[in-house]
Amino acid sequence: MRVGIILVLLIAYSATISVSYAEEFDIRLIPSKIVENSDGVMQVFISDGTNIIPTKITDLTVTSLDSSILHIEKVKESDSSFITEVYVKTGKPGTTTIYLAAPGFTSKEIPITVYGNKNTASKLLVKITPDTFTTSGINEGYISVELADDDDFPVIAKEDTVISLSTADREIVDLVNSNMVIKKGDYFTYGKFHTKKSGESIIYATAQGIETQSVSITVKEDEDLTIKSYVYPKTLSIHDAPKGFVIAQLQDSGGRPVIAQRDITVFYQVVDSDYSESTNISNNYIQKTSGYFQINKGSYWGFTQYSLPRGMEDTYDVSISSEDPLVYESEEVEAQDLELMDDKLVQFDTVPILTTGKSEANWSCSFRR
Repeated sequence: MRVGIILVLLIAYSATISVSYAEEFDIRLIPSKIVENSDGVMQVFISDGTNIIPTKITDLTVTSLDSSILHIEKVKESDSSFITEVYVKTGKPGTTTIYLAAPGFTSKEIPITVYGNKNTASKLLVKITPDTFTTSGINEGYISVELADDDDFPVIAKEDTVISLSTADREIVDLVNSNMVIKKGDYFTYGKFHTKKSGESIIYATAQGIETQSVSITVKEDEDLTIKSYVYPKTLSIHDAPKGFVIAQLQDSGGRPVIAQRDITVFYQVVDSDYSESTNISNNYIQKTSGYFQINKGSYWGFTQYSLPRGMEDTYDVSISSEDPLVYESEEVEAQDLELMDDKLVQFDTVPILTTGKSEANWSCSFRR
């Protein structure tokens, strides 16, 4: 009876294999105070109380208790962000409740107040989402600018109003657009920015005839990053050309995967029980026992394949190392003559993932007779 080893790499969209590290909806309303007979945007995301968790929300359902006050126009899932945009239209002034629900998350009720319209704009209200970043987390944020009166109530623009944006340090914050327009009949506009490195910066918003306003952004250096290795399978057959896989995943101190803000080079090495890179020249195939691969910027994992000598039972150490973050990890694997084994074993192993909306790796190992 023949014992085989099957190693399958399944590439699947994260929407089908979702792993959530927080189950709490959070929102940011743009503008923060919304007036009657106007349009607005409600940004929905998952947070841990202070930071946006990079978890994509799928199949979000949004319901308004009173559509005469606030009507849900459209729910737009982003392909490149962890923020879902909900477009709304207001009717009469008043307060209503919004209900949020999605598979895998706890539903939430949020009160929304629609204000009556004011007449004279005297200031700008500037809001950003989020206002605190980490170098290992998401680097995309939103900035909104509203026209308001002296009491901070929104005011509809009587004509197109140009909003000029600038930043104190472009090495920290990069504005997608330096000019935005609050169109006649509207009272807000919004755009995106990206963070580039750690530090503090200020974004300034200016409009003709209105005092300049500013808002600060903090980008913290995450010093607790590490790289976790996953080696599959742990037992290889000595027949044919034994091959295994090494996966490296960037994680925070809590073991949660995080997005790499730069390319990270990971070195790997496979040594036998004598702590040498063993070779088997009699086997006419290319043996790969050391090298390197990358965790690419914008991803949180990388992998490579290695091979062992054919026909040789032994124990091997499969190690990874990197310089930034400084990491060394090692796992033990065995090469055995599985055809001589009598027991039956089926084993499946998985790797933690982020629901990024991109392709993820789900590794399954099966040993069966």
